[in-house]
Amino acid sequence: VCAEPPNGNCQRNVSAAQDIFKALNITNTYWLYAVNFNRSHTKNRSCTFFNVSHLQKTGMNYSSHYKENGTWWKTEYIGKFYKSPVENQSECGSEIYNSFQASETAEKWHPRNYTLVFSDYENCSVLRLPGIGGEIWCMALLTPPAACTGMPMNCSKAFYDACNDTGIYEEVFYTGCTRLEI
Repeated sequence: VCAEPPNGNCQRNVSAAQDIFKALNITNTYWLYAVNFNRSHTKNRSCTFFNVSHLQKTGMNYSSHYKENGTWWKTEYIGKFYKSPVENQSECGSEIYNSFQASETAEKWHPRNYTLVFSDYENCSVLRLPGIGGEIWCMALLTPPAACTGMPMNCSKAFYDACNDTGIYEEVFYTGCTRLEI
C-alpha cells in the first residue's frame, strides 16, 4: 500500500525487500559471496569486497577491493539511486529506490546498473545486473559475519529464484579472505 496512493488500487513500486538505501545501511563492508555468471573478465580476482561511504538517501560513494596475483586493488565509484520497474507492480510515486547506477570506470565492460531483488536487511542482499551478451547476472553480497558462516537460507532461496537463468553458481568468497585495512 502506498503512503500517498494516487488511487485506492495502487501498489507500491518497490517491495519491502527492495529498499536499496536500507540494504546498504547494514554495515559499511560487504563481501562478494556468490555470482551466477562466467567470471572471464575477473577470473584472477579473489577476496572481493565493497566499502560503502557517504551513504545518503539518493546515492553513495563506494569502493571495490580485490586481490589479483597477490596484490590488492581498489576502484572508487559514485552510485546514484533510482527506481526501476518491478514485475507485476504499478507506479505509486514512492521515493524508495531499488537500484543504483555506478559511475564509469576504466573497465568499459563493467556493468553499471544494479537492482536489488532481495535483502534481509541483516546479513545479505542479492543484486541483479545486465550482463554481457544480454544475460541477467546476479551477485550476492554478505556482511562479514554472514560470509564466514555461509549464505543464509532466505538469501540463498532469493538468489536461486531470481538468478538461476544461467545455471551457474560460483561461490567467490572463501574463509581465507581477510579484509585489507582501508
